[in-house]
Amino acid sequence: MKIPKATLELIRLSGKLAGASAGAAITIHYEDPIAQFSGAVIGALFPEVINDFAERALSTREKIKVSAVIGFAAQRILANVSSRPLNIEFLQLIDESYRSSAEELCEGILLKAKTEFQEKKIKYIGALYANSIFSSGVSPEDVNHMLSAVEGWTYRKLRIIALYGKKNYIFPERNIMKDPYIWYENATFSLSTRAVLQDIFELINMGIIDRMRINLTDHLSLIPERFQLTNLGEQYFELMSLDEIPLQELEPDIVAIEFKDCYGKNYLGQVNSGLPDEQIS
Repeated sequence: MKIPKATLELIRLSGKLAGASAGAAITIHYEDPIAQFSGAVIGALFPEVINDFAERALSTREKIKVSAVIGFAAQRILANVSSRPLNIEFLQLIDESYRSSAEELCEGILLKAKTEFQEKKIKYIGALYANSIFSSGVSPEDVNHMLSAVEGWTYRKLRIIALYGKKNYIFPERNIMKDPYIWYENATFSLSTRAVLQDIFELINMGIIDRMRINLTDHLSLIPERFQLTNLGEQYFELMSLDEIPLQELEPDIVAIEFKDCYGKNYLGQVNSGLPDEQIS
């Protein structure tokens, strides 16, 4: 299948954010007969939606972001095809006779990438689409709901989900806060600590992080060491491949929720005590 000139330009740009192999991954779908099945998996994404987007009036930066999400999605789809079963129900929603919900989802992902100012999120937006094709029980409507939520999140919120998704590997090595911050009446908390706590508090209210039955009134009543992802949070973690966020990018968030010597002692005269639940109220 011949690739239109405008689409080729979009593919060439994909390497700016997605890496050099992104353009090759997309081209394979068109030119390698062995990979035709992969092209069918992508469904309406290739070529109609991409070709249509390539003809639109986009700035250079918008083209780079759109091409990057295409590249990231294509790379992951190629990797998944050989190792994961297909989400048949998702694919059955693709029908050439009408504009399918799967096609609309593909366009929605490109639109999200086009307007996304935090470019590090684009990789994980692409992963959300690509992984949904291989995840049983996930529909285009589910992914659209997740996309709408992610659109309003900062990249730090994605990092926090990644942090709690890898909690069992990270927390034992660090002095994460085990007490409510409000117990440290004379402490002054940095802006970065308060910002991360605010994000955690918001993710708790969205049902992404489990508060573990702890009474919470505001961000200073949080106990970061106690929390974990909910089932919904685990779905975001897995579908967006957030485990791939590098550890070094999580470091500022880890430091923000660690106990600091400058906090002193809590009102019980103890230091990061981690008291039993019945003593926390």
